[in-house]
Amino acid sequence: MESWFRRAYTLPLRLLAWLVDLYAGNRGRLQASLTRPHLARVVRGLVIVTGLLWLLVFLFADPRHGERLDQAFRDMRHVDGLAAPSSVPLAPEPQ
Repeated sequence: MESWFRRAYTLPLRLLAWLVDLYAGNRGRLQASLTRPHLARVVRGLVIVTGLLWLLVFLFADPRHGERLDQAFRDMRHVDGLAAPSSVPLAPEPQ
């Protein structure tokens, strides 16, 4: 009984330690990779292009699409049982 309890008790802590080690290892590999100038320029360029594309989407998107996104979030919250679709609006109603 005690060994089962000990395993059940330490499992979340072991999982957390594994995730921290994984994060630290990946961060170290990323830092080592970004010391190469060509790869650093490519990653920086991808981040900038992605940001610019999202800015263009934001600037030129039809407002009706935003309403569809709001409705999709409301429906998702309703399915998950978090709230009824119309009980808590995600955006203020236009006046």
